[in-house]
Amino acid sequence: MSRYRKIFQLFSVTITVIYLVFAALWILFSDQLLLLFVKDVDTLTRYSTLKGLLFVFTTSLMLYFLVQFSNNNIKDAQEVVDKALDSVKIATWSINLKTNENSTSPHHYKLFGLKERPQKWDLNDFYRMVHPDDVSDVKKAFIEAIETRTPYLAEFRITWPDESIHWMKSQGTVHENEQGEATHITGVIEDITETKMLEQEYDREKELFERIFEQIPVMVDIYDPEINSIRV
Repeated sequence: MSRYRKIFQLFSVTITVIYLVFAALWILFSDQLLLLFVKDVDTLTRYSTLKGLLFVFTTSLMLYFLVQFSNNNIKDAQEVVDKALDSVKIATWSINLKTNENSTSPHHYKLFGLKERPQKWDLNDFYRMVHPDDVSDVKKAFIEAIETRTPYLAEFRITWPDESIHWMKSQGTVHENEQGEATHITGVIEDITETKMLEQEYDREKELFERIFEQIPVMVDIYDPEINSIRV
């Protein structure tokens, strides 16, 4: 997000500088150029009015194309970030705490197994996809983050439309207005299903080893890759 702000600030300064240079050149040289071709006072007055209108039209057209160019650059930068996040199964979200509306990055819906981006997506839609056993913990973490102004962090399961279960990790930050009221919470959500599956497989293997070695009347040391003792 800070990258977008820097790009916007850069082009804001560029647009301002271009406008100031163009306006200064127009003021300094347009009258002198007009005097080279027009000597009559009445004609000069009429042309001066037309010159002013031409300046307004020209600067308006110039600002339009500069703003369009700026917006296209910001859009291109945003698309690069979105594609990078999509490749690692991460999406961004922002919730308006006043209206309960949720704005998300373009590929957010993919993490929930949806075939297309929904027209409406709010907290209630989100909670409906959270696994029933995890809903209360997710709501508790969300409310606690808002009330205490602490970072929001939750790991939970969601149920896709095809009824498959996927693990998610979501974290965010609460934002306040000038009166200190919580207005928005923004963050990211990440698919951690593969990580959870590896953890579960590790736990199963560990439990299996423990059961096996409980039956062996020999002292054996087992270590994990970090040289931590698992079983003696």
